Amino acid sequence: MKPRVKQCKKCGELDEDGSSRIEGGRYLSCRLKIYDAGNFNILKEAPLRLKLLLGGTSLLFLALSIYAISHQHLVLPGGARTRDWRVEFSGLGALVPAFSLILFSVSFLSLIISNYLRDPNEEVLKKIIKNCFYAGWVLYFISIFFFGKEYRR
Repeated sequence: MKPRVKQCKKCGELDEDGSSRIEGGRYLSCRLKIYDAGNFNILKEAPLRLKLLLGGTSLLFLALSIYAISHQHLVLPGGARTRDWRVEFSGLGALVPAFSLILFSVSFLSLIISNYLRDPNEEVLKKIIKNCFYAGWVLYFISIFFFGKEYRR
């Protein structure tokens, strides 16, 4: 007796070879997409605490970067908990960490702003958040290794 061919309700994929990839009327990849997505979308439903924390952090980063650009002097942390040390930037070398702080604040503020847009383009916002965050870290580490003078407490 020939087994019955099942079809996915969502994508229409057929399970002709009987490998039982279709369960509950859905193909395996359709089920995995549902479970991976979940019900919570951080771009639309960020809690108020997270918004306040990210907003305060981004304002602090913007204030530090404005100070660094205007005074051309900046001191940032650069070590682990056990070996606490600071990195001092002065002159034009203070512009690179200031730019990394600006990128961090753009990343945080775009996450907050995405919650208040009516029809946000999620792919564009995710790219902005991800690229600004990673570029900020890259510039931060570049500035520590190439432009900073370290001193220990």
